[in-house]
Amino acid sequence: MTNEEFMTLVLQRFDSIDGKLGSMDERLVSVEKRLDNVDKRLDDVDKRLDNMDKRLDNVERRLDNVERRLDGVENRLDGMDKRLDSVENRLYNLERQQSDVDYILKQTFEEVTKHTSQLGKFELNFKRIDKKFDVLNDHILEREADVKLLLDIHKLNDV
Repeated sequence: MTNEEFMTLVLQRFDSIDGKLGSMDERLVSVEKRLDNVDKRLDDVDKRLDNMDKRLDNVERRLDNVERRLDGVENRLDGMDKRLDSVENRLYNLERQQSDVDYILKQTFEEVTKHTSQLGKFELNFKRIDKKFDVLNDHILEREADVKLLLDIHKLNDV
């Protein structure tokens, strides 16, 4: 091989290497573009993650607020439970007092019924006594009239 042929061969190889380097350069540009796209996508993902962090922080704040409000509701329910216990105790006392009043009322009613019955018997006895007094009074008036008649007959009126 001659020097010229060798040089041609070397130049062809350089051309081939140049072509390959150009192809590699194009591929590197493509890879760089793809890496830029990946960077942009990673930036977008990072922004979305930041946004999600903010939203999660907001949700946490809202949950803390809900928890505080639930604590307030729980405290109010405890207060209402105590008040209901108090009302229940008062209601129990009222029921007990009502039971006592019912017992006393029943006893009083029984006594009134008993006394009413006795009063009826007394009234009947008084009517009988009153009739006997009327009969006795009539008898006394008759005797008095008899005595006056006898006195008149025997002229003892002046005595």
